[in-house]
Amino acid sequence: MQSWRLGFLGIETIPPWLGEFEIEQFFRLSPSDIATIKTRRGTDSQLGLALHIGFLRMSGRVLNSTDVIHWRILAFLGAQL
Repeated sequence: MQSWRLGFLGIETIPPWLGEFEIEQFFRLSPSDIATIKTRRGTDSQLGLALHIGFLRMSGRVLNSTDVIHWRILAFLGAQL
């Protein structure tokens, strides 16, 4: 594992200060991810599942709850779906 990723392990919420680099690294969906999301979820819940996948990659945990998701993350995921 790359050393810069270690600081994200175990966090419970998405940091509001994530930059484009971190968003790209954690929330980029593979073609397989996209196919799975589209076949397993309806249109209304695809973005939520994509968000959970990215958070799991970032922290090694599932996302329990959050107050605000930065619009850049949502836009990045939405553009892929």
